[in-house]
Parts: sequence; structure tokens; C-alpha cells
Amino acid sequence: MNTENEAEFDYSISENIECRIQDDLEVYEGHLPEDYLITWDAYLFSLEKWDVIDRSDYTQLVSLLPPISGSDPVERIANAVHG
Repeated sequence: MNTENEAEFDYSISENIECRIQDDLEVYEGHLPEDYLITWDAYLFSLEKWDVIDRSDYTQLVSLLPPISGSDPVERIANAVHG
């Protein structure tokens, strides 16, 4: 039995996130504000850590984001987590 909420998810979580990232990139003409970049990066890192998305999806989704200028706070946290 399909509920109303299930009908909204006709594609994978990774595909949904990719569409959202592409929408943000389109709105900002490929130049996301730094706080958006950090937020997306942290969100994707969390989803991968919680096994919501796998490592290959994480890598592919992060590759859609422009680089963060300066020191990446998410990378610093990831390095601390992975020791």
C-alpha cells in the first residue's frame, strides 16, 4: 500500500540530494555562498557517517560542490573523527 508520503520518494536519497544541490547551484549561478558550502559539506558528511548514503554517493555528491575557500571546518572535524 502506497501512502501519500511514499509517493513523494520515487527516487533515491542520493538523487534527491543531487537535485537539491543542483537547484542551489542554479539559483546562485554556480557560486554558492560559503555558509551554504559548509552546510552542504557537513550535511553530506553526516549522512555518510550515519550510513544514510554510501561512500561512493558521498564522494559523488561532494564533487558537485565548489571548493571551500580557506580551512574547511568539516574536513577538520572529519580528520579528528578518523584520527
